[in-house]
Amino acid sequence: MKINLPVDIIFGSNLHVEAAAVLADHKFDSVYVLTGAGSARESGLLERLCDELKKQGMTCFDGRLSAGPDSDAVDKLAGEIAASKVDAVLALGGGSVIDAAKSAALQAANGCRFSDIEFNTADLQDAVPVIAAPTVSGSGSEVTPYAVINNSKTGRKSTISHNSLFPETALICPEVFTSVSSIQTIAGSFDALIHCFEAYTSTRSNELANAFAVRGAYLIFDNLKAALSSPEDVGARKALAEASMFGGIAITHARTGAIHTLSAALQKYTQLPHGLLNAALLPAVTELNENHYSGKVKEFMSACGFSVRTDAGGIVKLAGWISQFFPPVDNPFDIPGRDAYSIIERFKEDKGLLEVNPAPLPERTINAFITGIIDA
Repeated sequence: MKINLPVDIIFGSNLHVEAAAVLADHKFDSVYVLTGAGSARESGLLERLCDELKKQGMTCFDGRLSAGPDSDAVDKLAGEIAASKVDAVLALGGGSVIDAAKSAALQAANGCRFSDIEFNTADLQDAVPVIAAPTVSGSGSEVTPYAVINNSKTGRKSTISHNSLFPETALICPEVFTSVSSIQTIAGSFDALIHCFEAYTSTRSNELANAFAVRGAYLIFDNLKAALSSPEDVGARKALAEASMFGGIAITHARTGAIHTLSAALQKYTQLPHGLLNAALLPAVTELNENHYSGKVKEFMSACGFSVRTDAGGIVKLAGWISQFFPPVDNPFDIPGRDAYSIIERFKEDKGLLEVNPAPLPERTINAFITGIIDA
C-alpha cells in the first residue's frame, strides 16, 4: 500500500488572515490570487485578502475565472501567471477555480498550452506552487494531484494528473461556506459522497482509502440536512468540508470509477451540475456492477450506520437517501443521435477504469451500457 499526501491541511477562521500567514510562512514575495466571478469578490473577501497580503509585504496580482475551467481560459491564466513571475498561486474558490489554478500553474512553469499536456504530463517541470482555499466544498481538489479542464475546441472534459498538482497547502475556513446556496451544497455533497463510494468499491481500494471514504460519507449522511436547514451552522459546514477533503484523499489512493468517467462523457449534454449528474448516473452504474461488488457496498453502508444485509440492499439505501434531496429524474440529456459513438469512444478512452471497475468491461458491455443510458 502506497501513501502519498504531500499537502499541509489547515483548518482555520478569518480566511484572509490565515491565507496571508500561510503565504508568509512559505517566504513568498508575490502571489497570483485567482477567484471566480462570485462571492469572494462580492463579499469583500478578496479585497481584505489583498490588503492583508500587502501588510505582509507581498505583491498581489488579481486573476479571475469568469466561467467554468475551459482550456482557453486556463491558457490565458497561465500566460498571466508566467508574465507576472509570481512565487505562488492562491486559488480562492470552488473546485473549478482550484482546478484552473493548478493547470495554469503547471502550464506557466512549462511555457505550454493545455492542449500540449492534455494527454501527457510526463517529463514536465513542477508547477508554480499552489495554495488552495476552497469556498465551496465537494470536489476535494484541494488535496488531489488532479485538475479537470474542458477542452474549448473539442468540448472534451479532460483530467490531467501530475504530482506537483498537489497544492502546497489546503486552507479550509468553514465560515466561508455558510453563504453557499442550497443547490451548490447538495451538488458538492453528492460529488464528495460519490468520491467516497467509488473509492471504497474500487478494485484498487485499500485500508487507507476505505477509512477516509467511510469517514467522509458518514459526515455527509450526518450533516447535509443540518447544513441545508441552518446554512450558517458552521459545525455542519465544517463537517461537509472535511468530507470533501476525505473524499479527495480517498480517490487519490483508489481512483474514481465509472460514474465519473460517464459523467465526463455526458456533461456537455446536460444542464445538471456535476454533483447532481453523478447522482443521476448512480442507478445505472450500480446496476452494471451490482453482481460484482463482492460485499463492498454492504460494508460501506453498514460502516456509515445503515442497516443492510446485501449489496443490493445497500444500493437501495444509498439511492433512497439521495432521493430526499434530489428525486430521480427522467433522461436529463439532450444527445444528438450522431454523438452516441463519440460518447462510447470517450468512455473507452479511460483505460484506467478497466483496472478499478468492479465488473469486467468488455467492449460489448460498454456499448450496451451507454446505449441503454442514451436511449432511456
